[in-house]
Amino acid sequence: MDKKLNMKKFKSLTGSEKLAILVMSIGLEASKEALKGLKPQEISKVIVDVSRLGKIPKETVTQVFVLKKGLLGQTSYSNF
Repeated sequence: MDKKLNMKKFKSLTGSEKLAILVMSIGLEASKEALKGLKPQEISKVIVDVSRLGKIPKETVTQVFVLKKGLLGQTSYSNF
């Protein structure tokens, strides 16, 4: 994936990648809450995605927050 993700690619992001973007944006304490309920292998995938995504444009972060708002309470990133 490019170091700078563009909006055209937003729809092709996996649930894990979208959750990684959310985690990078909300800080440590909130991230713990966002990852609560995930299986260890799902958390590992999110961590890998955090390390490889690079810089994320504000527009993409906004899209992730809008999407997450509609999915509050989900316990798996597969619905993300």
